[in-house]
Amino acid sequence: MIPPDVFERVIKRALAIPRNADGCRETWDVFMINDAGQPEIRVNGTLYRVHRLVLQHKLGRPLVPGEVPHQICGNTECVEPDHLFARTVDEKY
Repeated sequence: MIPPDVFERVIKRALAIPRNADGCRETWDVFMINDAGQPEIRVNGTLYRVHRLVLQHKLGRPLVPGEVPHQICGNTECVEPDHLFARTVDEKY
């Protein structure tokens, strides 16, 4: 689990990203981007996907097993909370 102080810093940093014309907060110049186009950070050797952390912050809870983040904008780099929703794997794909 990500340390709470690191979690809060990541959320603060993600939400400080200005929205583009589509309302997305694109992270390419703030966080590492993985091969799937998703922003991530490494903390003590563990990788965390930033959009998952932002969604957990929005929900006020961790994602439960089987839940995955879904970006309604279709932009894998987007961390705008209003664009993130929890879905099951079956609903997402």
